[in-house]
Amino acid sequence: SMLFVTAAGVRTPLHSDERHGMLLHVSGQKNFVVVPSSESDGDKATLRELLSLRDAVGSQAEVFDEVAPATPALLKVKRFQGALEPGDALFLPQRWLHDIESETPTVSVSLRFGNWDRPN
Repeated sequence: SMLFVTAAGVRTPLHSDERHGMLLHVSGQKNFVVVPSSESDGDKATLRELLSLRDAVGSQAEVFDEVAPATPALLKVKRFQGALEPGDALFLPQRWLHDIESETPTVSVSLRFGNWDRPN
């Protein structure tokens, strides 16, 4: 388990985890984007391109659909977006890519469970 206390604007860039996770949101607002592993893991080039967005300047606007995606991999995969308010929970199956940004100061608890999978 991990406790996350973040300031507004803090972002956890696109990544996946090797175990299932549950993010329990306590206070503030976070926005998220998730990409099912069935969309990203089938083609190594697509996965590599998506993960390269972690370090790309301006990629957040592409990932969150604030601007038209210039990254071809974002056009190939289904993405689901949403917002977390106090009392919400977000289940993240292992290997699902996710990008999370705090809109306001936030507090969340992350729980990990299940078997370890192959490395990212």
